[in-house]
Amino acid sequence: MNIELFIFGVHGQFVWSAFLFTIISCLFLYLRTKIKLQNMEKKFSEHFEQTQNFKVEVLEKKTHSEKALSGSLI
Repeated sequence: MNIELFIFGVHGQFVWSAFLFTIISCLFLYLRTKIKLQNMEKKFSEHFEQTQNFKVEVLEKKTHSEKALSGSLI
Protein backbone atom coordinates (compact mmCIF):
# COMPACT_ATOMS: atom_id res chain seq x y z
CA MET A 1 0.00 0.00 0.00
CA ASN A 2 1.37 3.36 -0.98
CA ILE A 3 1.59 5.66 2.08
CA GLU A 4 1.87 8.72 -0.18
CA LEU A 5 -1.81 8.25 -0.99
CA PHE A 6 -2.75 9.15 2.60
CA ILE A 7 -0.07 11.79 3.14
CA PHE A 8 -1.12 13.88 0.09
CA GLY A 9 2.40 15.17 -0.36
CA VAL A 10 3.18 18.54 1.15
CA HIS A 11 -0.51 19.49 1.28
CA GLY A 12 -1.52 16.70 3.66
CA GLN A 13 -1.94 18.93 6.68
CA PHE A 14 -4.44 21.09 4.79
CA VAL A 15 -6.35 18.18 3.29
CA TRP A 16 -6.72 16.24 6.55
CA SER A 17 -7.69 19.36 8.51
CA ALA A 18 -10.35 20.12 5.88
CA PHE A 19 -11.68 16.54 6.12
CA LEU A 20 -11.75 16.75 9.90
CA PHE A 21 -13.51 20.13 9.88
CA THR A 22 -16.13 18.87 7.42
CA ILE A 23 -16.85 15.69 9.37
CA ILE A 24 -17.15 17.55 12.68
CA SER A 25 -19.40 20.23 11.11
CA CYS A 26 -21.72 17.63 9.56
CA LEU A 27 -21.89 15.66 12.81
CA PHE A 28 -22.70 18.82 14.79
CA LEU A 29 -25.47 19.83 12.37
CA TYR A 30 -26.93 16.32 12.35
CA LEU A 31 -27.07 16.08 16.14
CA ARG A 32 -28.50 19.59 16.49
CA THR A 33 -31.21 18.87 13.92
CA LYS A 34 -32.04 15.53 15.53
CA ILE A 35 -32.48 17.12 18.98
CA LYS A 36 -34.66 19.94 17.59
CA LEU A 37 -36.81 17.44 15.69
CA GLN A 38 -37.37 15.37 18.84
CA ASN A 39 -38.37 18.51 20.77
CA MET A 40 -40.78 19.57 18.02
CA GLU A 41 -42.32 16.08 17.83
CA LYS A 42 -42.87 16.16 21.60
CA LYS A 43 -44.56 19.58 21.43
CA PHE A 44 -46.67 18.46 18.46
CA SER A 45 -47.88 15.32 20.19
CA GLU A 46 -48.70 17.24 23.39
CA HIS A 47 -50.65 19.86 21.46
CA PHE A 48 -52.68 17.57 19.22
CA GLU A 49 -53.19 14.63 21.59
CA GLN A 50 -56.40 16.09 23.06
CA THR A 51 -57.81 16.98 19.63
CA GLN A 52 -57.42 13.41 18.37
CA ASN A 53 -59.21 11.97 21.40
CA PHE A 54 -62.10 14.38 20.85
CA LYS A 55 -62.40 13.40 17.19
CA VAL A 56 -62.55 9.72 18.12
CA GLU A 57 -65.37 10.39 20.59
CA VAL A 58 -67.33 12.34 17.98
CA LEU A 59 -66.95 9.56 15.42
CA GLU A 60 -68.17 6.97 17.91
CA LYS A 61 -71.25 9.06 18.66
CA LYS A 62 -72.00 9.41 14.95
CA THR A 63 -71.91 5.66 14.37
CA HIS A 64 -74.30 5.06 17.28
CA SER A 65 -76.74 7.67 16.00
CA GLU A 66 -76.56 6.26 12.47
CA LYS A 67 -77.40 2.79 13.78
CA ALA A 68 -80.34 4.14 15.77
CA LEU A 69 -81.71 6.09 12.81
CA SER A 70 -81.39 3.30 10.24
CA GLY A 71 -84.57 1.43 9.58
CA SER A 72 -83.04 -1.99 8.99
CA LEU A 73 -83.13 -4.82 11.51
CA ILE A 74 -79.64 -6.00 10.67
